[in-house]
Amino acid sequence: MPHVLYEQEGLFIVGNSAYDLTSFLLVPYDSIVMKYDPEKAKDLFNYHISACCIYKDCAFGEFVMRWGIFWRTLLSSYHQQIVLVREN
Repeated sequence: MPHVLYEQEGLFIVGNSAYDLTSFLLVPYDSIVMKYDPEKAKDLFNYHISACCIYKDCAFGEFVMRWGIFWRTLLSSYHQQIVLVREN
């Protein structure tokens, strides 16, 4: 399972609210949950998650524009793709 790799190394993936919260994926709090946060800690968490997503989206755009990644389907196995990303 791919998420075991992230749990062992203490790494996380930052996602948006379209994804479910898992042990390796950080997503922002829903607006319903944020109503009951008098200290605004959850709002601050959402701010930092949003800032990380901006950097992630910019990096993804650079990959696409500079090297043509994702202009076509990647023709490799899942294991080869992990090795490709880790080596570069």
